[in-house]
Amino acid sequence: MSTILRTESECLINGEWVPGDEEFAVISPVTGEKIGSFRAATPEQVTAAVTAAWQAFPAYAASLWTARERLLRRLRNLLLVHQDELADIMIDEVGKTRVDTVTADIMPAVETIDYYLRRTPAVLAPRTLRHFKPPLWGKWGRIERVPLGAVGIISPWNFPVSLAIAAIIPALAAGNTVVWKPSEQATLTGLAMARLFAKAGFPPGVFNVVTGGPAVGAALTASDIETLVFIGGTAAGMKVLQAMAAHGKTAILELGGNDPMIVLEDADLDQAAVGAVWGACANAGQICSGVKRVIVVGRKTADALATKIVQVASGLKMGSGRDPAVAIGPLISAQARERIHAFVVDAAARGGHVLAGGAIPPGPGFFYPPTVLADVPVDSRLWQEEAFGPLIPIVAAETEANAIDLANSTPFGLSASVWTRDPEHGMAVARRLRAGTVMINDHSSTWGDIRCPWGGFGLSGQGRIHGDEALLELTAPQVVVADKPGKPKMWWYPYSAGKARFFRASVDLLYGGLASKAASLAALVLKPSRQGDGATDPWKTTTGED
Repeated sequence: MSTILRTESECLINGEWVPGDEEFAVISPVTGEKIGSFRAATPEQVTAAVTAAWQAFPAYAASLWTARERLLRRLRNLLLVHQDELADIMIDEVGKTRVDTVTADIMPAVETIDYYLRRTPAVLAPRTLRHFKPPLWGKWGRIERVPLGAVGIISPWNFPVSLAIAAIIPALAAGNTVVWKPSEQATLTGLAMARLFAKAGFPPGVFNVVTGGPAVGAALTASDIETLVFIGGTAAGMKVLQAMAAHGKTAILELGGNDPMIVLEDADLDQAAVGAVWGACANAGQICSGVKRVIVVGRKTADALATKIVQVASGLKMGSGRDPAVAIGPLISAQARERIHAFVVDAAARGGHVLAGGAIPPGPGFFYPPTVLADVPVDSRLWQEEAFGPLIPIVAAETEANAIDLANSTPFGLSASVWTRDPEHGMAVARRLRAGTVMINDHSSTWGDIRCPWGGFGLSGQGRIHGDEALLELTAPQVVVADKPGKPKMWWYPYSAGKARFFRASVDLLYGGLASKAASLAALVLKPSRQGDGATDPWKTTTGED
């Protein structure tokens, strides 16, 4: 048993571990057997966690950056110390391979903390306001980025460490407090991580954890949180958005994708074949930004690439990630496998051709082999919906323009890739794709470059995680302006014809062309000279003239 995993208490609320209520079984997708359990938070515990977060917020938001920096650095070091234990839990609980635990979870998580340790002070530094226009002389101020408050976070099971860290760390770095619900399908991993946060020494109420399924997520969404970061499926994300909007709140949504891989006729097909198989099958294909549709320009090129993809995919080893040579682990559940298989059956029934795989293998666990399909119809579920499994659909496009149209033909827009021997041309194609991230001769791996803001268009979500943008999403600009004490401002009451004339002339003087400036200056200087008292006070009108 891991030294960081104890499940007698499942919720961390205001610095105290408390037991949940309803019991959930943890089923290993590798064996199909129960390997543990946890108890879900009650609605009252969700409320208590949010209340604790709000109570802790003022002091934490006002804390010096150096204090938050120390906490984050301790967490980073604890992640490094316990990375192998976390990897073992992920392998057993969600079926990851050994390589995937390192490259897609542990490394990005540590790099995320390092990034915000470096960048937070600069990104959130106050900006000085200098007023140079004459009406504003004497004023001074600044624009500050201030934390939002209690932030709810719901993270998924497919990358239970790195995706959670991607939302939690910028929230805490910016001075927010957090209530986190890990996925019910990765709660053992979430509890292990939560104990690292507790061990790092975050003050009571700053970081809270509530465990459970959709009911707990709904309770968190309906609570008094200021905003919610939701990472997960599109259908659930739309429900979150509606629930938050009903309370006048916003949400940051990182949702699903139906990500195209465009292969141009000049591409290196050997490279593209390996890239397609990795992009579609890594993490058993359970990646929101993985390769979901391979669109090849030219029938001859498409056929040649399909042959190479089948060769690569057929050589991948399936099994438990405890074997470091395993390339593909199981799908997360029996239901997930049935859904993926239904996609294959539907595509074949509509005229697609299964070139490799396509059958549920015998034996324990929820494994599904890499499956290559050609000529997948655009009206199939595999084309229109997000597949979350090791499926590689290949279609031929007549022209590059046709390939771009096919790539943009779904309501998703998370990521995409272009494969060509001419990267500059690839960049030109990328600019025509509706996707939050586009790579040339690679796919999806910008997830590991924390500088890159991550998110998409359309049904792929709103807002961004990662990069400086995540800090901006989780703070708000606050403008603070000061003025010298003294006389009333010229635009205050009382109003007069003289004031109206002055401001009208001032618009042209400040913003107009040369002729307008000259005319307005003359109006300001000469008009009062014909008005007696107005010659010495341009604000005072002594006649009824306009």
